[in-house]
Amino acid sequence: VRDLSEPIREKTFTVDFLYDGRRLDKFLRNHLRWRSRTKLQEKIRKGDVLVDGRPSKPGRLLREGETVTVKLDVPEIDLDTIPLETLYEDEHLIVLNKPAGYMVHPTGRHVFGTLLNVVHKRMKEAGEIAAGRTPLPCHRLDQFTSGTLLIAKTKDARRKLQEEFESGRVEKRYAALVEGVMECDEARLDYPIAPQVGAKRLTMEVVPHGHPSLTLVRVVERFRGGFTLVECDLKTGRTHQIRIHLAHFGHPVVCDEIYGVRTVLKRGDLGDPPAGETLLSRQALHARVLGFTHPESGEKVVVEAPLPPDMKAVVEALRLADRRRET
Repeated sequence: VRDLSEPIREKTFTVDFLYDGRRLDKFLRNHLRWRSRTKLQEKIRKGDVLVDGRPSKPGRLLREGETVTVKLDVPEIDLDTIPLETLYEDEHLIVLNKPAGYMVHPTGRHVFGTLLNVVHKRMKEAGEIAAGRTPLPCHRLDQFTSGTLLIAKTKDARRKLQEEFESGRVEKRYAALVEGVMECDEARLDYPIAPQVGAKRLTMEVVPHGHPSLTLVRVVERFRGGFTLVECDLKTGRTHQIRIHLAHFGHPVVCDEIYGVRTVLKRGDLGDPPAGETLLSRQALHARVLGFTHPESGEKVVVEAPLPPDMKAVVEALRLADRRRET
């Protein structure tokens, strides 16, 4: 098992027959899609890319069986500075209160500084890694979504927990602040969704041939300034499901950069001075409740994460703005 408390500093690829005779820069563009071809050509010229252990040129034609090694740009991050609140933990699993802005695990350009890196380091220091345990995420939350995140410590625990997720037995309830005043008290959002073809970034859309997806929505509080606090009961677990469902319903999540109408919420947007103060700059979505069957004891476990400070501050500001309207 790789030591996730230390960053990966290079990636190595083996050229297969599909890329025999292809240019080096085009090969890398297909394997490191988050980097532009121009940036990759710069790395090659700097000597950060080796073919069979030797520096090369962007236009070099590759041959099947050669190895391409890329030195990664690893940020200097002190894992101890990353906030990590534990909501529940035993020898089989851990439930975190994920802060917004952090990736769950290393992927693509995010090679280090993820929550999995932090958990691995803490388990290593506690002697759990040496005892045969390792952090294994059972599901994911978007980078800018906060709240309950379940991580298994053994393969057996993860297998059982993932069966729970796949069978729909896991309780997943989210708090979301959405645009507009929702008229109905409850809504059943039963829209099939699928990745948008040709999109430059991962984007979902509602399409007839998409995956069946169901979100139950309940109004928690309405604000006359044009917002609604809702609870979303996630019955399926598709990528971006709540976000695309609410947007398709006409009430996108506040500050959703893909499906929303704004990326920053200022106090002036609530009709409350000072107008220029920024209240929120990430999607207002929080995984509030997670309920599952414990993989060993068989008992029901329900973990709750309180509304995070940034979303709580927006809700309080909306309430204050409504009170001022009444006077």
